[in-house]
Amino acid sequence: MSRVCIRVDAYPEIGYGHLKRCLVIAGCLRERGKEVFFLLVGDSAAAAEIRKEGFDLVEIEKTISFPEQINFIELYDFKNVGITIIDIAHSRAIQDSEDLALYLKYLTNKSFTVIIDSFGIQSVRENIPKLFCNILVSPYVGEQKSKQDVKYTELLGVEYFVLDTPYMYSSKKKIRKFANRVLITCGGSDPTSVSVRILNALNLSTKRTLDVKVIVGSGFSSELNKSIIKLSDASPHNISLIKSPNNLSAEMAWCDIAISTSGLTKYELAATGTPAILMSIDKSHDTVNQYFTISKSVLDLGVADKVSDMTLIDSLWVLLGNEKERSRQSLVGQNLVKGNGTQNLIDEIIKLKNAH
Repeated sequence: MSRVCIRVDAYPEIGYGHLKRCLVIAGCLRERGKEVFFLLVGDSAAAAEIRKEGFDLVEIEKTISFPEQINFIELYDFKNVGITIIDIAHSRAIQDSEDLALYLKYLTNKSFTVIIDSFGIQSVRENIPKLFCNILVSPYVGEQKSKQDVKYTELLGVEYFVLDTPYMYSSKKKIRKFANRVLITCGGSDPTSVSVRILNALNLSTKRTLDVKVIVGSGFSSELNKSIIKLSDASPHNISLIKSPNNLSAEMAWCDIAISTSGLTKYELAATGTPAILMSIDKSHDTVNQYFTISKSVLDLGVADKVSDMTLIDSLWVLLGNEKERSRQSLVGQNLVKGNGTQNLIDEIIKLKNAH
């Protein structure tokens, strides 16, 4: 039986969203009888997550270049690999676009290759005009077919967005009239310490006591953890720290509003009908985020370090006090992101591979 290799990057500087998505894909493939293993460029936290889910793992050091990775793979037993799924589209990889192009060509020559792309300036297809793969997946709002002729199949749009099982087919969210529950979630590593900025702002506001849950990711630095604990202890609000949960479905169901950075979590917020205030960690993320916020399923404040404490606090209180607007956001979000994206993607990969 041929195996499926998942090549993914996951470490604090780029976050763990790529790995999170790939673990969902791996689980669905395993349910369909496929043998899956991971080829990881990442840290110990990422490796631990893969092993916890019961998948075999080959680790590659972060410092190894794409040409060196080819030599590494040549030494490894890459036989009987029928499909390679590649989720490494991020700013650090794109910086080496020439070597990345050769690397992707090499992997495509080895097996049937599926690239999961990013959006905008971090997109592989935008940065590598002569791209080698069999399938390119870009499962985001606002994606359009390539203007030039391409030799690969493009799977575009949110109908292919990968949601973990707890987010699939979420029931309609209950919108409470008296809203005081706030979820803060800034990814698995929060590299720009947005969690601290949000807590600082909340601590300045004593209009009324809020119940707040802060997600502390496995990739948070020790300094960031210490700052969050210090701010939580000094807060006038009821703060609970949630350490590295498997998923956020329970927390999203609990809260009235989420304050989140604008990574892939925004799609989970939409799928669960969770009203949200979004901030981006930098300008590039903000630019990409504009295609999503056109849907009006969230309130977008822009780049986090440009958002004042007063702007964040005022936005929070206005949304908490507006039951009608929260209901509207919730409905729009669930109409935008359905729960069948993972199954749609796996179906298409297997169908196209069998026809190859």
